Amino acid sequence: MFLEIDEAIVCEPDGLVLIGWCLAKPGTIHDIRVRCGNRVALLDLRRAIAIARPDVLAVLGPPHGFDEPRCGFIAFVSQVVAPGERVYLEVETLRREIGFRSVPRSRLSGMAAIRCLLECVDARYGDVPHAFDQVLGPAVQMLNRSRLRARPNVVVTEYGRVPTQPAYSVIVPLYGRLDFVEYQLALFSAHPGAREVEFIYVLDDPGKRAEAQRLFAAAHEAFGLPFRALLLDRNVGFAPANDIGLEQAHGRFVAFVNSDLFPGPPDWLEQLAARLDADPALGVVGPVLLFEDGSVQHQGMHFVRLREFGDWLFPQHGGKGLRGVPGGGLRACISITGACMVMRRELARMVGGFDESYAIGDFEDSDMCLKLQALGYGCAVDHDVRMYHLERKSQASSVIGWRMNLTLYNAWQHERRWGTTIAALQAGYA
Repeated sequence: MFLEIDEAIVCEPDGLVLIGWCLAKPGTIHDIRVRCGNRVALLDLRRAIAIARPDVLAVLGPPHGFDEPRCGFIAFVSQVVAPGERVYLEVETLRREIGFRSVPRSRLSGMAAIRCLLECVDARYGDVPHAFDQVLGPAVQMLNRSRLRARPNVVVTEYGRVPTQPAYSVIVPLYGRLDFVEYQLALFSAHPGAREVEFIYVLDDPGKRAEAQRLFAAAHEAFGLPFRALLLDRNVGFAPANDIGLEQAHGRFVAFVNSDLFPGPPDWLEQLAARLDADPALGVVGPVLLFEDGSVQHQGMHFVRLREFGDWLFPQHGGKGLRGVPGGGLRACISITGACMVMRRELARMVGGFDESYAIGDFEDSDMCLKLQALGYGCAVDHDVRMYHLERKSQASSVIGWRMNLTLYNAWQHERRWGTTIAALQAGYA
């Protein structure tokens, strides 16, 4: 048999991902065991993700009679890594022969490890649940939890006199494109009451700190609107960035807003907060969102199962792209987008903010809405308030490759947590 490990990734505290390949004649292998110190775990390649390795087959196939193209594998083993101990494989054949293969030291951690793992996989349809249940889901979960265990250092800078006892706080996370901030602050500043709002920008892109500081200073000089900038020393993602902003917020109401979202009516914040004031059972409210051409981008979300992606539930925007949004005040829905969500600050803190187990961004908004509904609070869109959202233009790149698999990881978590609840809620709304 032939066995090689190309990459090993330790998933703290004790998990291990092995990326490699194996070729063996049927009836050769009895067991492959992972050993580390006094710990041992079975490496069952039937539970691994099979990967095509034409490079391996081209070299070893013809001289040895192998013809299995998917001889590569990505495997996850839990409760096996012991701190300070070397990891190795112990292979036992059916003839009770024993062989050993060393495992390379883990060289990746954090998002670099997550990206390396997710770049290796292109699963679709029925392969998706197996890939995430057996390997990608538990591995990324452990890597992401370890990545966020220590909070980032935060440098707080105020531009102008930010109100100390505001009625409203607006939290805007920044990653990738920064140029929308200038337009957003220009439009916010047109409202006479904007100076009494606590605006908080959270820079989640440390490589752009100098650019952001220049932009913040210029925008404050141009428009005179006070705001606070929170500069993080490392990228943490949508949920942690918003939660860090929430920790700094003082308003009775808090609005979570994307940087590519722009107001329609100047008093959009007061109108949405008034809906919460009028109904104590309403937990979160958002506006109708329009594309720049006036067509509908968002007026509430429902969920559909996508067969290509494990038959899991994915949020859909009803009426997207249509023109002519009907009025009619509040409309209850299962979920609203995180591009603009207004809540009572104390309620947002009570539920712990956004769930940081979702990596980078996707599904945190629907998770928040479902969490609130599980506590008896409603979720609605106000059809009398309309704003503009450029939808993902604030991100630096499209969701392809490993980012698609990162979305699938979030969908996996969301499905396992809320799949049954969503089915029941949608039956009620229907």
